[in-house]
Formats: sequence, C-alpha cells, structure tokens
Amino acid sequence: MAAALERYFADESIVEELRAMEDRLAATMVRTLTETARVGDDVQLVIAQVDQLIRFMFQVTPEIFDKEVAAIVGSRRYTGFLESFAKEFVGRKRRAVFAGHVDDVLAGEDGANASCAT
Repeated sequence: MAAALERYFADESIVEELRAMEDRLAATMVRTLTETARVGDDVQLVIAQVDQLIRFMFQVTPEIFDKEVAAIVGSRRYTGFLESFAKEFVGRKRRAVFAGHVDDVLAGEDGANASCAT
C-alpha cells in the first residue's frame, strides 16, 4: 500500500510539473503573438510612411525627360541616400540586417566603379 501511495504522489508531482510547464509555454506563446502583432503594426506604419514619402517626392520633384540623365542622376542620388542611410546605424548597439546589405551593395558598386575606371 505504501508503494502504491508513493507512486500516486510521484505521478501527481509529474502532473503538476507538466501543468506548470504548459502554463509557462502558453504564456510564452501569448507574449510572442502579442509582440508579433506589434511588429506587424510597426511594419504597416513604416509602409504608410514610405508611401507618403514617395508621393511627396513625386509631387515636388520635376520629371526628367532625358532617360540617360535620369538614370545618372537617380543612381547618384540613390548612392548618396544609401551612404547616409547606412551611417545612421553605425553607432547603435545592433546594426540592422539591411544596413549590412547596404554595405554589400556599396562595396559591389565600388568594385564596379573601380573596374570601369581601369
């Protein structure tokens, strides 16, 4: 009888441990879903801001009718944008992943410019 009671109480403690683990997992999942929803909201906000910026740029900048000139000017302005954009993330504790990609793009353009100059 003592062995049966001992086994019963041991099984009960395992059940309690499993319940506690299930509660912790549920809480973690709820926090993760909440944070994911917040990130999704932030992404939507960024998309809306970029949309407004693009609309503004199209309204205030004149259209360039010469396609070659447009390509040269656009490339120069875009490269300048990438350089200034990447510099914004250098001082932070964690650099954004896309800042590393910007570095790769700029390094690739430098290599292409160097090969064109030779």
